[in-house]
Amino acid sequence: RAIGNALYGLQDITSDTVGVKELCLALADKIIQFKGDLNGQDIGIGIYGLQGMSADLPEVRKLVNTLAIKIRESEAEFDQQALSNALYGLQSMSSDYPEVLALVSVLATKIGESQPQLCAQAIGSALYGLQKLSSDAFEVRTLVATLAEKIETSTDSLDAQAIGNALFGLQRMKSNSPEVRALLQAVANKLTSIEVKLDSKAIGSALYGLNNMNCDSAQVRSLLQALANRISTSD
Repeated sequence: RAIGNALYGLQDITSDTVGVKELCLALADKIIQFKGDLNGQDIGIGIYGLQGMSADLPEVRKLVNTLAIKIRESEAEFDQQALSNALYGLQSMSSDYPEVLALVSVLATKIGESQPQLCAQAIGSALYGLQKLSSDAFEVRTLVATLAEKIETSTDSLDAQAIGNALFGLQRMKSNSPEVRALLQAVANKLTSIEVKLDSKAIGSALYGLNNMNCDSAQVRSLLQALANRISTSD
């Protein structure tokens, strides 16, 4: 629990803060020496605490890689809180770095092995955290495919905030990927089954997240139609 709590405490600290480089290196050394097994809550709140950290710093990447190693060794499963916390914490991490992709890969595996029922907030937070991840990377596409399955089986209805957050997180995803198209269809299916009004923030966030999507895709058109229906009934 100490590792999770320590990293969780960093949530309001950004990677350009004085002393962060040294702190990341010190934490990486302590984590790699840890002989225990990280549980789902530790993993979730630990990565959640990194939400302001950019992987542009090699010291942050070392910490990220260390976490990936320890998570791969863990036998823990994720509940919806651990899943959404972990992915939300990736929001400042670019998939341009192999250390980030290593973490994405182990998280995709953990999520696939777990059986959480995702609520609206969990869906919104999880997808929001993907905003710097590109579907050009195989590891990201694997994660996206796993999330599409979890969203498809969720019985919870999305609210305006969840819709805006979820689609905003897809801004580096491209619809030429079948995994991304499956995720778009899962979200579109959710939108067509609800009667929710979208405020201006939700509308702006949702549409911004589609900037790399091509309307040649039937799934993109389906999502756009569902969004149009929700927007037309909103104030």
